[in-house]
Amino acid sequence: MMLPPARWAVAAAADPAATRALAAELRIPEPLAALLVQRGFSSAAVAKAFLRPDLERLSDPLIWADMRLAVDLLARAVRERRAILVHGDYDVDGQCGAALLTRVLREAGATVHAFVPHRLRDGYDFGPAALAAAQRVGAGVIVTCDCGITAVDAVAAARAAGMEVIVTDHHIPGDTLPHGGADCSITLGTGSTSPLDMATGYATLANDGVYCPYYAVERIVGPGGKTVYQHDPTSQCHQVVKHDIALQVTDMLKGVVAHGTGWRANIGRPQAGKTGTNEEYKDAWFCGYVPQLATAVWVGYPGIPKPMYNVEGFSHMFGGDIPAEEWHDVMSAFVRGMPAKDWPPPPPPPQGTVPDVVGKTQDEAIKILADANFDGQVTGEAPSTLPEGTVISQSPGGGSTVDLGSLISLIISNGQPPKAQVPNVVGLPEQAARSVLSGAGFQISVSEVPVADPSQDGLVLQQSPAPGSEVLAGATVSITVGRFTLPSPPPTVPPPPTPTPSPPGERPR
Repeated sequence: MMLPPARWAVAAAADPAATRALAAELRIPEPLAALLVQRGFSSAAVAKAFLRPDLERLSDPLIWADMRLAVDLLARAVRERRAILVHGDYDVDGQCGAALLTRVLREAGATVHAFVPHRLRDGYDFGPAALAAAQRVGAGVIVTCDCGITAVDAVAAARAAGMEVIVTDHHIPGDTLPHGGADCSITLGTGSTSPLDMATGYATLANDGVYCPYYAVERIVGPGGKTVYQHDPTSQCHQVVKHDIALQVTDMLKGVVAHGTGWRANIGRPQAGKTGTNEEYKDAWFCGYVPQLATAVWVGYPGIPKPMYNVEGFSHMFGGDIPAEEWHDVMSAFVRGMPAKDWPPPPPPPQGTVPDVVGKTQDEAIKILADANFDGQVTGEAPSTLPEGTVISQSPGGGSTVDLGSLISLIISNGQPPKAQVPNVVGLPEQAARSVLSGAGFQISVSEVPVADPSQDGLVLQQSPAPGSEVLAGATVSITVGRFTLPSPPPTVPPPPTPTPSPPGERPR
């Protein structure tokens, strides 16, 4: 496979005086100081902050665009007990962001529902499926994670339906921004990320959550072969992702290669990775790792990005196409001779007992489940004699032991009594008719009538309501059963009495 030759844009050489001054003040090698000066970090204070970032140097989130408005919208929703729908993307950052935001809002007392679109059925971005989910749970506010910056029409439809929308996205916006309640896309940034930064991030996961900054100079040898500088790669390493969480993420990302979109990157040993594709196929990524090594592959056009259609036999360029193939070829060479290691399995997730919420109102049930660390979501309605909005079934059922955070599907009453069609039991033996009717949920009333035909004995002759009628479920169906008995013999008529003869000479009286 022939790829177009790479084109490099080389930065101008660093100012020698600024390089020497920075190297002396920070006591770092001049080659590293030159790289910093080339990147614009010529001040010692700025360069030090860049080399050693910490949480205290983060900017105040409330200065970000629309952040105060977003906070006010969420705070009001919590106070007014209005439901909030958190809409995540189906990739790792979208799902993780949605999970974190859902948990934090619940801890603040919010009624929160999480929604992630189905990749094939619903497609990418905030759209009709999410709107339907928001309306189903009665959401007053929608918060997007990792999507929504180009969902202009969907946001407008949500606002028209009376819902506020808070957009948090790190993708490049289009010509028109969605007009929502708040646009906090700058929160996650819309700038480009280098393959080196991506590889470093995945290397952190490969290293069980321990971050080690990348470096350019391993060793400097002076005249005569004397080592004047030796880099210690572990000197600045520190844990940034909890060990258990890093193992859990790695375990999830193994599936991307084993049976997901990154199958072309499979090198036949324990590995994890993630595909990525930007809007209009302008960028395509595959980033992955083994326990000893991480590599990031980017494919795209340098300079002004343009869509990648019909490239090297691929009609649309995805991260699982050429990027995964290139990752496979490069990593196959790098790991040759390396032992095939694996990560330990992640700890099993904590489990809990699902509360029984059948008979509770929708809001009561969701709160009870949230207090027990489960995600209750209404997934449908059904006819019931219970009041509208009452939970009539749940899955998993009450008393089940499942992972904390699991989805508990709730079916609520629509307030309409259920109806059923009366089956036809005329002509059936009584016991068979009873079985059919009770199996259909009906009560049974039986009356008997005598029949002269012995073949009708024990059979259902009539039923009410008539077969096929739509009646309330559980109603009573009356059946008439024939009973044959032998006819009684005709009554015996006694013979007429014999007349007594009269004596002679007497006239009969």
